Amino acid sequence: MERIRNLAKNIWKNRMIYTLLLPGLIWYIIFAYGPMGGLTLAFKTYKANLGIWGSPWCGFENYVYVFRDPSFLASVWKTLYINVGRVLAGFCAPIILALMLNEIRLNATKKLFRRWLRSRSFCHGLWYPVS
Repeated sequence: MERIRNLAKNIWKNRMIYTLLLPGLIWYIIFAYGPMGGLTLAFKTYKANLGIWGSPWCGFENYVYVFRDPSFLASVWKTLYINVGRVLAGFCAPIILALMLNEIRLNATKKLFRRWLRSRSFCHGLWYPVS
């Protein structure tokens, strides 16, 4: 009992720090733990009139249905292909570009290219207008 009393005193003494913690904690509860109830839908035969909690359990039937679909493997390979392309474009390409810029001998030209490349990230809408 003494331990709980000391904890309560400590929390009350540092209540301003705990108040700063409150918005992040509320956000985490709403957006990280709130959707966990919906994850049970993967194992249920959903009926709209019964809701999430009233729908009957079907086990792994939904997964068996998805894995037996002929287009499942094609979609997995396409997803892997896209992600490998993103890694190459988002990780390898900037490193190669930086190495190429480093090989430019004229400082004025190097500065011009650097400014142009940086301006593209700051003024994204100007370079790629939304249609």
